[in-house]
Amino acid sequence: MSTTRVSRVLNNNAVMVSEDDDRMAIVLGRAIGYGKTPGDVIDAALVTERFLPDQSTPIDRLAAFLTDTPIEVVRVAREIAELAHTRLALRISQALILPLADHLAFALERVRTGTELDHPLRWEVGQLYPAEVALAKEALELLRRHLGADLPIDEATPIAMHLVNAQFAVPSMAP
Repeated sequence: MSTTRVSRVLNNNAVMVSEDDDRMAIVLGRAIGYGKTPGDVIDAALVTERFLPDQSTPIDRLAAFLTDTPIEVVRVAREIAELAHTRLALRISQALILPLADHLAFALERVRTGTELDHPLRWEVGQLYPAEVALAKEALELLRRHLGADLPIDEATPIAMHLVNAQFAVPSMAP
C-alpha cells in the first residue's frame, strides 16, 4: 500500500499530497487538512475524492480550483456524475466532475447575488438531448436537497451541456 504525504495544506478539506511514486495529487475529505503539516501521512479512510493533474489541468491550477470550491459542491458534482454514469453510461472522470463543480459553484454565486443569465439554446438542447436535460433537472433537485440552493429551472440547460460535453471528453494521457 502506498503512503500519501502532505505536500501542502490547501484548506481544512483539501490537501496537496505526494505519493510514493512521486506523483502529486489533490485529495479532499472532511477536515483532512486540519492540523496537518507538510510530511504528515494522510489516512486513506479520510479521502473522499482524489484528483490528479493532467495536461489540461496542472497541479497548481487544480489546487487553486479545489481551494476555492466548497467540498459540498464537489460532492454534489460527484453525485450528479454517478447519476450520469448510471443513467447515461457516462464515465465518471475529472473531465466531468471538475467543470460541473465549477459551473455549480458559479451558478450558486449568481443566485446569491441575484444575477440572472439567459440560456438562449434551451429549446434546442431540450430537443437534442432530452435524457441529459431530464438528468440535469434531477441535479437541480440534488442541489436543493443537499445545499438548500434553489436554482432556476433554466440552469438545467448548461448542466445538460456539461453532460453532453463529457461524452466527448478524451481521457487524459497522464500516467
